[in-house]
Amino acid sequence: MTSLNNAALMKMTWKVMTEDSELDNFIRARFKGSAYNKSSVWHGFKEHWNIIQENLVWLVGDGSNIDFWNDVWCINMGSSIVDFLDLDNSNLHNTVADFVEEGNWCFPTYMP
Repeated sequence: MTSLNNAALMKMTWKVMTEDSELDNFIRARFKGSAYNKSSVWHGFKEHWNIIQENLVWLVGDGSNIDFWNDVWCINMGSSIVDFLDLDNSNLHNTVADFVEEGNWCFPTYMP
């Protein structure tokens, strides 16, 4: 029964971490990063949050669905490239696929 409970909590934690519903946004805004411990639901999420984050990887595929600048897809960076380099992202609209040719990185000599 414990394994079933852990699996259900991990699935719900994954949903809260990755989805953009009103409930998921509320839970993240209300509880994540705070010292609020009065919620039995959040206590269960907290136990699994770090486990999921430590084992989380991006499946890049062809890169057409990953925003090169704004998604947090680089290993061990902890933030998007825009945030990491403190860039203005108003004109940065590329996918990872835009920088890959025949399976190799291909960056232009000039980047905005």
